[in-house]
Amino acid sequence: MKKFFLMIFVVGLILVTKGFAYETGGYAGSFLRMGLGARAIAMGNAFTAVPQSAFSGFYNPGGLPFLKRPQLAFSGGILPLDRRHNFIGFAAHLNPRTGKSGNSPNQNVLEAGLSLGWVNSGVSDIDGRDSNGNPQGMFSSSENAFLFSFAVKPFSKMAVGFSAKVLYARLPKVQENNSALTTRGLGLDFGLMVHPISNMYVGVVLQDVRSRYTWNTEHVWERGTTTVDRFPKILRVGASYFFGKKLLLSAETHYNFEQGWRFNGGAEYVYRNRLIGRVGFKADHLTFGLGINLRLWRLQSQLAYAYDANPVLPWGDQFVTWMITL
Repeated sequence: MKKFFLMIFVVGLILVTKGFAYETGGYAGSFLRMGLGARAIAMGNAFTAVPQSAFSGFYNPGGLPFLKRPQLAFSGGILPLDRRHNFIGFAAHLNPRTGKSGNSPNQNVLEAGLSLGWVNSGVSDIDGRDSNGNPQGMFSSSENAFLFSFAVKPFSKMAVGFSAKVLYARLPKVQENNSALTTRGLGLDFGLMVHPISNMYVGVVLQDVRSRYTWNTEHVWERGTTTVDRFPKILRVGASYFFGKKLLLSAETHYNFEQGWRFNGGAEYVYRNRLIGRVGFKADHLTFGLGINLRLWRLQSQLAYAYDANPVLPWGDQFVTWMITL
């Protein structure tokens, strides 16, 4: 059985290398399509069907009930072109119990999970100019998503969940009184995680339902207007397989309703339960990374690094993540 699934994943990864070119930009909300966390990015962002992560609320809220212990995560990006991309989040498994049933002890009646997170992204050192080309100083932009995720496990092998995203974007010093132009929005993700057989997981996610920015430029130009920038919805379907505690393979396909299909795949290998190597394909380019398991203050933690060799940029995106298991 293991050889069969290994063959399926190898074929899938070969197909990934022939994937279609695809970019995250061109539409609102691109900062939420870059990926999150060094582990997932190093594995080609193929994380829809990988449970037990503090990033499950972002990738697939349906994975939260499979989390064994609470996790706290910090992630930062070292990005070219004066960009930033940071995250802080917390996830936990919920396991409420009820009264006795017959002679049995307190029994589980519901398994669930929740997570909270904040994604912050933006660009600094933008050379501002007016309509005549005159310098107006240096500008910056920021985008934020505040995530609340919750999931339940109605069956032993299946969990469903959702993520609510409060969106906030800011462009400073662009209005007539030199104040910032801001916008707010709300989006939803819906996720399903299935554990059909031992060591295998399948995930399905619909992302950015009703996610949008609504801009009011009444005080920016003489005749301002209201503009709505909608985030493209994305459907992701993936599978992962754990070969014991050493090897993890994952692959996924997702459909961007505005930009088409994309295929991602990745692998993770753990050496002596301490050093970790990761590699992946993200549509049309390579990603890779390293990790190390540490024990600090009697807590298990992991420090991870990822490099995304995006061919569009002058050099690749780099991410560093510290994840603490509580």
